[in-house]
Amino acid sequence: QLSEDGQQVISVSGKIAQIWNVDHEATSITLQHETPVRHIALSSDGRKVISAAGNAALLWEADSGRLITTLSHEYPVTYVEFSPDGQKIVTVSEDNKIRVWKISPPTQVLINEANRLKLRDLNIEQREQYFLPVPDSMRHAQKKIIRGKQFAKAGLLTEAQQAFADAKKLDNTLRFDPAVKAQILTVNHALNQGKQFAKSGKSEAAVREFTKLAKLNPNFTLDPKLKTRDILINTGESLLIRDKKLKEAIAMIQQAQQLDPNSKIPVAFLQSLCWYDSVKHSRISEYCK
Repeated sequence: QLSEDGQQVISVSGKIAQIWNVDHEATSITLQHETPVRHIALSSDGRKVISAAGNAALLWEADSGRLITTLSHEYPVTYVEFSPDGQKIVTVSEDNKIRVWKISPPTQVLINEANRLKLRDLNIEQREQYFLPVPDSMRHAQKKIIRGKQFAKAGLLTEAQQAFADAKKLDNTLRFDPAVKAQILTVNHALNQGKQFAKSGKSEAAVREFTKLAKLNPNFTLDPKLKTRDILINTGESLLIRDKKLKEAIAMIQQAQQLDPNSKIPVAFLQSLCWYDSVKHSRISEYCK
């Protein structure tokens, strides 16, 4: 990348980025990273560099190569950029989230914030925003939270709850209830998985997920088979009426009827089905009868 004034060039090779000053016999400053650099950007005034490496965006002084701060993410960072005025940084990570970070806030803003908040109450994002040190305990807590989310996705409620409880012990700025957070994530994942399986025509897998959900959440009172049946019917109706996918639609309805022989086929579905039978000669008149 070339600076706006044409006096600096940034090059990247693996874990190393170099800032070249073309006015001084191509001298360079090396920015050493722990993981390969995926993207890098230079501020409009040429004074700062932001790089994406691993699960972080790193802000550097261009003149000295000093690391100013690390902007941590839960997932690998894929893109970084400065705002035109150099006062903000935009980062994009593999969890499909775009974050905007403020840098170099006016002195009075810092004073006002310092008066409003106690240092011990600042979370990671607030500390990084104002370039304050982040204790190792806070970073360990973030790792525990990531682990807890992984347990929740695997349906391991007890393990997820313990991981979130460990995170709270490490970081007193965390305000969630470990038991509630673990249950919400575990239940939501089971619910979403069940819906995805049903929409994909994997009725047995869907029933398993909804059965798991019923055990995790007493408020889930629907029968797992009937829940799967309803999604199959709705998906089949959509496949036929919206997407004109006849075979796939019939397969969905047949699976629904296997789960519940008393299933009623939607009128709109039957009307579209019979249209195919009369116009396309699809040999599905048994449904139309």
